[in-house]
Amino acid sequence: MDLHIQSFSLRNFRNYRSFEMDDVDPLTMFIGPNATGKSNVLEAIQLVTSATTFRGAKSREMIRWGCERADVKAHIVSDTRDLETSMRVDGRRPHHRGERETEAWSGCSRNPSFGDVFS
Repeated sequence: MDLHIQSFSLRNFRNYRSFEMDDVDPLTMFIGPNATGKSNVLEAIQLVTSATTFRGAKSREMIRWGCERADVKAHIVSDTRDLETSMRVDGRRPHHRGERETEAWSGCSRNPSFGDVFS
């Protein structure tokens, strides 16, 4: 079975306020300077697809500073399957969100800083 991520989004995850990818190719590379969030995107993908993180991070470390929670969503497809999955990190432990949960993504409690301009 050939599964691949068709679209992906995250909110308040590590250094990202918001990040979205649509029409993701089966082979996608992240290229950029050090400390700009490339590994954070890979960590979020691993989190939403396997409920683990290669960093062994505590839940609170995955939530953007000043925010109450982080959300990661993925649309995963194959020839025979079409799956929407999401993971919420709220300071306790990460947990998959149910299909009926419609609560809006939270905002943050602090004003934007210089670093926010690039996230």
